[in-house]
Amino acid sequence: MTTIAFDTHRFIGTLRSAGIEEKHATAFSTAFFDAQRELESSAKDDEVDLKMEMGAVGKKTDELETRIGAVETRMGAVETRMDALETRMGAVEMKIDKMEMKMEAFRHEIRAEIGALNSKIESLRWMLLLIAIILVAPSVRGLLGF
Repeated sequence: MTTIAFDTHRFIGTLRSAGIEEKHATAFSTAFFDAQRELESSAKDDEVDLKMEMGAVGKKTDELETRIGAVETRMGAVETRMDALETRMGAVEMKIDKMEMKMEAFRHEIRAEIGALNSKIESLRWMLLLIAIILVAPSVRGLLGF
């Protein structure tokens, strides 16, 4: 804060030329000069207080920036982990898809084999029936007298 220059002699001279007695002009000049000094002192105190408050605000701002930086770092680590999990999930999903395809192929093989076994069983039934007829027919013929 700059100090305003105050010419007390000129001030007194201005008051004297306006018809004010010298002792009154001197008293006015002294009172005005003292008031000006108090105002400047108060302004300097206010300036010091303001600078201290600005310093405190700056310190708090720095602390907040540090905390925000730490939070951003943690969030970056979380994002990295999330990306890794997504990659692993993709690999697991691919394995599951492969297993489902293998299981579907296996089901088709089983169904085909069951169908083939059913055909063989049906053929064996006919063969057994034919064998039974061949073996039983002579006995039945003998019983019936043919």
